Amino acid sequence: MKSLYDELPTVEIAGRKFVGRVLFSLLVLISALVGATAGLLLVYTTDLPQVDALENYRPSSITELYDDRDRVIGSFALQRRVVASYEDFPPVLRDALVSIEDKDFYTHSGINFWRIVGAAYRDVESGGRVQGASTLTMQLARNLFLSPDRSFHRKVQETMLAIQIERRFTKPQIFTLYANQIFLGHGVYGFESASEYYFSKPARQLTLDEAALLAARLKDNIGISADIRVAAVNDLTSAQTLANLLKYDSVYGPLSQQVVAEGSSIRIGNTVVEVLSERDPAQLPWRRLGVDVVMESTGVFNDAAKARAHIDAGASKVVVSAAAKNADLTLVIGVNDDLYDPEKHTIVSNASCTTNCLAPMARVLDDALGIECGGDFERARISFDDRSQAGAAPVELVDAA
Repeated sequence: MKSLYDELPTVEIAGRKFVGRVLFSLLVLISALVGATAGLLLVYTTDLPQVDALENYRPSSITELYDDRDRVIGSFALQRRVVASYEDFPPVLRDALVSIEDKDFYTHSGINFWRIVGAAYRDVESGGRVQGASTLTMQLARNLFLSPDRSFHRKVQETMLAIQIERRFTKPQIFTLYANQIFLGHGVYGFESASEYYFSKPARQLTLDEAALLAARLKDNIGISADIRVAAVNDLTSAQTLANLLKYDSVYGPLSQQVVAEGSSIRIGNTVVEVLSERDPAQLPWRRLGVDVVMESTGVFNDAAKARAHIDAGASKVVVSAAAKNADLTLVIGVNDDLYDPEKHTIVSNASCTTNCLAPMARVLDDALGIECGGDFERARISFDDRSQAGAAPVELVDAA
């Protein structure tokens, strides 16, 4: 028997088609987002430094001089740092640092999503940047490998490096790297050196109050170089050559940031530096660029009268990177830089490379033992007609005077 319902047409349910289209659209959108994210990560990781280098990391530290009885008679350093182990930092200092900088340091995997959300909310609420979201690991990655530029590109790289560091090192190892690397004012780096400088005691002897004061100094020194900007570089060579020299430095090695020549400028990360090619310093656009200090490193204008052309062009101060005639002051950092007076000294010589090598050690020896007289010798005395006087001075160490 034929049912009445067999004659009825098929009923199409519009709701199912709509749901299907929505799900398909969502899948396409998610695929596009995943692809775009993967592409961005690929771009940002092309010049990402390798964290493997941290296994053999040896930061700059203090050089100490000893007498023949093995007693310390002096020390000097560009970065006053004493490298310490994790056990050298007392629990009160570890707790103070973690409490101030990164409360979830021992539980997160390099980044703290809730902290990022909270910082973003406070920034939007206040209409400006009032709170950072970087963890200790992210700060370590920035201090060791990246620049202080506040950019999306740098932040992504900082995040990815932090994740790699967390995967490769333990929390005590990360804390030790950070505690030895951080700048704490007055040329002091690391908490061991800071403890000796501020309290005249090793870090393991710090009290709770002293540890809290040291940890609080981190807030005082954030952005200490934020007001220093490289406005331009003046050289007769091309921007391409300058970019290549900056990227692949013979002494410091490859720069972690991307360096690209763009016409008459160089882009370092997201920072653009104008490249000039002017032979006459009086014609340089220092006034237009708002330049305060000029580093005169050409080796040509080593006379105060010639270097003053930079002042005429609009600069306020000139630092000559060599011995200069008639300079207002010749100084060596760590030796006599306390003599600098900004009201009196406009054209300053940073002395010669030889003086910068010898003067710090001579200062230490003079303070500790006293120096009565000194001599001078040439690096390679090949100009002497007498062959007994010729040769490599570092080998012979014979006073030519």
